[in-house]
Amino acid sequence: MNQAREFIYDNVMSLVDKFPNIKASIHYEEVNNTYYVELKPLDFYLESKELKSERLKILDEFYNSAFGSVLVFIKEDSLLEIEYFEDSYVGKNYFDVNFVLKFSTKDLRLLNNEVNIQLKETMIDQKENDYALAA
Repeated sequence: MNQAREFIYDNVMSLVDKFPNIKASIHYEEVNNTYYVELKPLDFYLESKELKSERLKILDEFYNSAFGSVLVFIKEDSLLEIEYFEDSYVGKNYFDVNFVLKFSTKDLRLLNNEVNIQLKETMIDQKENDYALAA
């Protein structure tokens, strides 16, 4: 692991330990040698003076170390729209309300492996049709 990457990972883990209600996700863009660290939830990112102070300390130390890389903290509604993060660190008190709201009751049943009877029958019928086609 290079020095910039090691510095970022160590500091992101420390940040999550210090603020257990956040989630921090890391993305590295090789093209421009930039590390993006997304912090959630949005309201805490915007309102916490302590978090802002810690972010500024990390940035100050990072750029004073002259790693030759770029470090950017972003919020979850960033215009960058990063779809893939290499790693995420979740604080023990972090709760993603948006994740919970995305599921309907049906989705939650499927998530818990509770398939309704009609769906099971459809799956069995499809399996019998597949066997009939094979013969």
